[in-house]
Order: sequence, then structure tokens, then C-alpha cells
Amino acid sequence: SFDGQLAPDRVSSLAGLKELQRISPLRRWRLVEIDSNLANLKEESEHVMSLIYPSNTYMDLNIGIALWLAASGDGWVNGQDGDRYKHKSTSRVLLVGSGADEQCAGYGRHRTKYRVGG
Repeated sequence: SFDGQLAPDRVSSLAGLKELQRISPLRRWRLVEIDSNLANLKEESEHVMSLIYPSNTYMDLNIGIALWLAASGDGWVNGQDGDRYKHKSTSRVLLVGSGADEQCAGYGRHRTKYRVGG
């Protein structure tokens, strides 16, 4: 997040965490909050663009950078005591909650419909 706790995605993720905790209170949940800045974005952009090639739009980069930074697992975790702790995940698998439209470029059908007057 570039806006920390005020970012809409951060607010949604915290609400999602609370829902998961309500549904399954005995399970240990860990939300790793990834914060970034413009310098980090610029540093990673060229590498991410090479990974998402040939997709080279700003939207492709925005989605790619978000996934790249999230996959690093380098962020903060709120502990049971209310304190925030630095956390670096050792996970080798990232589960992404994106739907088929995001993963398979399904939104292209909306652009096509618009172009033909729909």
C-alpha cells in the first residue's frame, strides 16, 4: 500500500481478516501488510515489466507490481498484543484471490463491446 492504513485495499483486507477470524476463530490467521513507496516502485518496475512482457500498459504494470510486492511477503503483521511486527514470509506459494477476468484478460470483452457500439 502507498497510503498505509487508509488505502482502500488495506481497509478491505482488514475487513476480510475480521470476517475470517469470525468464521474460524480457532485458526491462526496472519495478514502480512505490505507497504511500499515510489522509490521502491521505480526500482522494481523494469524487472516486473520484463516478467509481464508483452503486456506493457500502465494497468499491466500496476497489477504486476502489486502482485510482485505482495509475493515478496516483506511487510508487517499485527500481533495478538496489538503491536506491529516486521515479517518476512518464507512461503514459496502465493494464493491470489483474483477472478478469471483478471487472470485471463476477460475484461477485453467489455472493450470489444464498447467498440462495436454496445
